[in-house]
Order: sequence, then C-alpha cells, then structure tokens
Amino acid sequence: MKTVVYAENGPSSVLGVVERDVPDPGPGEVRVRVVRSGVNPTDWKFRARMPFQHAEISPGQDGAGVVDAVGEGVVDLAVGDPVWLLLAQYGRAYGTAAEYTVQPAEHVVPLPAGADFDLGASLGVPAVTAHRALTSAQDGPTRLGPGTLADRVVLVAGGAGAVGNAAIQLARWSGATVITTVSTTEKGFLARAAGAHHVVNYRESDAAAAIRDLAPDGVDIVVEVAPAENNDLDIAVIKNHGTIAVYANNGGNTFTVDIGKTFWQNVRYQFVLLYPLDPQLLRAAAEDINAAVASGGFRVGWQAGLPLHHFALEQAAAAHDAVESNVIGKVIVDVAEAPQTRPAVATTFRTTPTAHAVSPDSGEHWAAEGAWQVAEGIHRIPLPLPSDVLKAVNVYVVETDDGLALVDGGWAIEAARDVLERSLRLLGAGFGDIRRFLVTHVHRDHYSMAAQLGQEYGADVALGAEEKASLDLLNDHSRPRTETPFFASLVSAGAVELAEQWSQVENAVPKQTVWLYPDTWFEGDHEIPVGTRTLDAIHTPGHTAGHYVFADRAAGLLFAGDHVLPTITPSIGFTMPPAPDPLGDFMASLTKVRALPDLRVLPAHGPVAPSTHARVDELLIHHEQRLVNSLATLATGPLTALDAATRLTWTRHERSFDELDLFNKGIAAMETKAHLELLVARGLATRSTTTEGVVLFARAASGAAR
Repeated sequence: MKTVVYAENGPSSVLGVVERDVPDPGPGEVRVRVVRSGVNPTDWKFRARMPFQHAEISPGQDGAGVVDAVGEGVVDLAVGDPVWLLLAQYGRAYGTAAEYTVQPAEHVVPLPAGADFDLGASLGVPAVTAHRALTSAQDGPTRLGPGTLADRVVLVAGGAGAVGNAAIQLARWSGATVITTVSTTEKGFLARAAGAHHVVNYRESDAAAAIRDLAPDGVDIVVEVAPAENNDLDIAVIKNHGTIAVYANNGGNTFTVDIGKTFWQNVRYQFVLLYPLDPQLLRAAAEDINAAVASGGFRVGWQAGLPLHHFALEQAAAAHDAVESNVIGKVIVDVAEAPQTRPAVATTFRTTPTAHAVSPDSGEHWAAEGAWQVAEGIHRIPLPLPSDVLKAVNVYVVETDDGLALVDGGWAIEAARDVLERSLRLLGAGFGDIRRFLVTHVHRDHYSMAAQLGQEYGADVALGAEEKASLDLLNDHSRPRTETPFFASLVSAGAVELAEQWSQVENAVPKQTVWLYPDTWFEGDHEIPVGTRTLDAIHTPGHTAGHYVFADRAAGLLFAGDHVLPTITPSIGFTMPPAPDPLGDFMASLTKVRALPDLRVLPAHGPVAPSTHARVDELLIHHEQRLVNSLATLATGPLTALDAATRLTWTRHERSFDELDLFNKGIAAMETKAHLELLVARGLATRSTTTEGVVLFARAASGAAR
C-alpha cells in the first residue's frame, strides 16, 4: 500500500510517499480502506516537534473510509461499513495518510447514512473537541442534541476555524444562541453560513461591548482558541458560574488570571485535550456528532462555512503547509476514489424533486380541488390563481366550536371564490361560518379574498401591522395610477425598461377598491387562542415586511405562509415600499423559525412537508450560495442589480435570464438587488446611487468571499 511517512522531525519536506505491506487487524481492531484523510494543526505540530516513539510515522488523526477487515471480537462493525476515524495516529505509528490503516474498534465510528467521506474526514478532532467544550459546564449538559442548550448563550472565539465551525454547528443544533468573534468580513461570512446568530468583528468594534449588547446577562460558555489574547474579553462577558473551555494556545502559552474577578464571577476554566480524554466521553461525543450529521445539523463545505481544500496523497506536504499557514477551511487528502453510491446528507435547493408536488394529505397533486384533512380539525383547501406559475394557494380551515378560522383567504377572483364555497360545503359549512381570517401577508393571493369576505360576512380579518405601509401606498390617491407600485424598486435595480413594461400589463396597477384595511393588526410575537388551540403568531419579515407564520406547537404544525415553501423559495425584494435589507430580514426570520421545534410545514404554495428544520436549512444554504454567486458577478467592476441578474441562472432548471418572462425578469432583478444589499451589509460589497436613482454595486476592496 502507499502511505505518507516521516522518519524525523522537521518541516513538511520530511514527508514522503512509500510502499508498505498492508497491515492485518488484531483482536479488537478494524482495518479501514481510507478514502479521505483529514489534516489538523496537531498533524504538522507532531511532525515538527513531537518526540519519536516509532521508527517512522504516518500522520493523520482523522479520516473516513470503508471497513476492509475486522479482527477477533469486533461485533459492531462489518466489512463494507462506511466509517469515520478518530485519534487514528495517537500512540500508533500509522494514521490515516495511508491507503489502509488498522485501528482499535473504539476509534472507528459508523458513518451515518447519506454522509459522504469528505464530511466523515472533517469530524474527528474538530467536532469532538467542540463537543467536549460545549459539554464541560458545571451544570451541563453532558450530552448534545436538540434543546439541550436551549436558553444558553455560547460565545465561539474564531468562528471561521475548524473547531469554531464545529462548535457553532453543534451549539446551534442543540438550541443555543450562538455569538462568534472573527477578524475579517470574509470570516464573518463563513461564520454566518455555519449558523452563528451574531458575528462580532473584534477588529472593527469594541467586542466586549458588542457581546454585552447581544447578551446583557453574559454568556454561559466560551469556546476559546486563544486564551492568551482573549482572556480579558472572556472575563468581561462571562456570566456568573460561566465556563471558559480552552482547547488551544493560539497567541501564546501563558495568560494571567485576575483572581478577584474570577472569584466574584465563579468562573470555571475547562481545558480540553482529546488524547487523554475519558473513553466514555469520546464515545458520547461520537454518538452525538453522528446524530447531528444524520439530522443534517452538521455539514461541511462553503455552504456550511467550512470550505474544503483537497490534496492528492502525493501532495501531503503541501496539505500540511496549508494547515500550518492557517488556510481558512478544512484540508483533506484524497487517498482513494470515493464510492459513488452514497448520496449527500442535505438535499440542495436546486435538486429538490418536483415529484414533491404530490401532497401526502390528498395523495394527489397539491393543487387538486378539495378539502384535505392535514390534522384533526384542520383542512387544506387549494384555491386557483389567475396564473399557472404558482397554480394555487393553500387556505387552511381550522374548525372551532364557534365556527371557522381561516389561515389566508386566497385571491379575490370568481374562480377561487367558487372553489372555496364548494370546498367549505364538503365540511358542512359556508362563508357565514367563517369567524376570522389570520392572514400571513398582504400579497393579494393571500389577502384580497379575506378582505372581501370579511367585509361581506363580518368576519374579523387580521394582518401584520408592518403591512400597513403597503396598504397606505396602494390607497394613496396621489400616486400615479398608470404606474406599477414597484416602479421605484425596478428603477433602483437598473430595470427602467422593465418598470415601464410592467406598468403596461393588465392588473399590474392594482385597483384601490380591492385593498381594504384589516380589522385587527398583529404586533410583535404573541399567542392567539383559536378554539381549544393556541397558535403562536410569529413575525417573519423578509418576503414582506409584515409576514407572519402561526405555530401550533401542540399539534406539531406550522402555518408557514410564503415564508417556508417546500419546493420553491419565496421571492425576496418584491415588496412595496422597498425594504432596505429584505434578504437579511428573511434569513434572520428563517433562523427564528429554525429555533422552534421541528414542525410539519403547512405551506401556502406546494404540498404539506414533513420538517421545518430540513427545509429551512435548504433555504439558508440556497441563499448563501446565491450570495457567493452574486458577489462573483462584481468581479469585473460595478454593476446594477439588473446587470448582475443577467449573469446568474434562475429556477432549479438553471435557466438564463433571457429565458424568463417579463414578470419574472422584474422579480429576478429585485431579488438580485436584495442579495447585493446583504453583501453590502456584510461588508463584501459597496453601493452608490446615480442621479437617476439607479444603485450601482461594486466589490469591496477588502476582499472576497471564500
């Protein structure tokens, strides 16, 4: 077999590729055919200065591959099992930088179904270190999983590093509020992709003040990579009885502890080193990490904030140099070709199959007419739309002893009204039985029929208070009546011709008589009693400023409106008046919904879907990828949003901009502008406005997304 070895301490040049006999597993051991070998800072540090205990050493603590042979007494692993490896080279001559490695069974962990070998090779040291840090507090938890860190605030120092990334993902998966510190806007971009709720650039702000603003009561756990540099900051933000978990010595080997301050705050320091760690703690960490991977809560790649850098086995020296030079991301040595039979853990947005158009409640296409029961006392009624792009909008009927409550009302067109009347009749009800409408947002396919029926039959119509600005605009008699209300938004995107063409399309200029004001305004997050149910009304701006979702936690349901859609992403930037950062609002709202228990999705468009968590993760990945692609359009110089949109592909079919119809070209221009505005907010782009009101975007001089 080929293996990378070194026979003396020194720089990466001491590494070489040699041929060695394939080893046989002994009792309690497993032989693994290595596919990927992960490289960590410990690998180059061991190579550079760790005293020798063997004639030669093959580096590599982490890796992933396939079980090739098992020794006597091994019962939980079998030949052919995909696995990941932990502490493979500690106390042994040969690690994972080899085509085959023999390991104690306790260092060989099954790789969850759907996980690829890149992910498996990225676990090991970073993920287990992060797990130990997050479970080292005096009052626990000792294990991680959904909800175990609920109501805790975790500060991760260096959120763009491998351990920092793992700590962010595991803390987020476990329900913590995650704050992280970074040194550049690029690293902040990656930390957000990992899932951090808040990112503090310590070179651009008073980090202690910023963290205290975010966590006035202090942070519960600090995952610390550089105590010599950060101890004063950590003490300034730690909560009473908080824990500072130190896993590295970046910035220096010593630091001074102010005993008085730590006394008064009952601070606990927990130093974390995996090699002498209790085997039970290693086993618990591996189990929890696998649970996170299996649920999609732990990922790698740029979309998860951890770019992967691949090197061939013969390039092991270059791989070590990359880690030693602090390359951002995870360095992986490709030892062998990966089997092609293992799908990725998380389905990306563009590969979501259209077969999902069949809804499980009906067994038919989701837009099929009917009153389809989705839960006891709740039915889904699809209503037709005047365009075949979205086909229909789902209205949900909640039965109570006092009558019906409807979530959304549909578009006030005759065809939709007829279908609603027929479908209610299937439930033994009619329009006069409707007591209230809970409307998710102001778009007319959701609001206009609710407003119409509410006026006719006296039902209470409730809408988010932030939608009032849209209704005021639509009811403004001084506004030009020959101009689409999105005219200014399109002009600012550089789409003047599209704005003029939109204004000439029938129904593009809404009639004021349709836009009635609601009876009730939703304000803030609050509970709404609906019969014997309690719905949590949750403000989720982004698609519109006043969008709301309604969570029935007891029934495990989320009336998601257009916020979480199962097969498409809602348009962003299609708002009036325009919001300054609609995509930032939308992604923050997705994060808010992700923090809820995992609920069944009752969407406004599309089939009922099983998991808010899974879909929210897909949507966040999708938009992070679009941000990278949008930034790339600025490489040659300043552009309008329209110009950038023409350089991107659209829909899951990757269509060119020119293939879109007139309406969707305008939507694409405004959505691209939303992505570029968020890049400005993240410090990755700049904006300027011409005298004609057109916004020009340029790449920031400080760097680029990685």
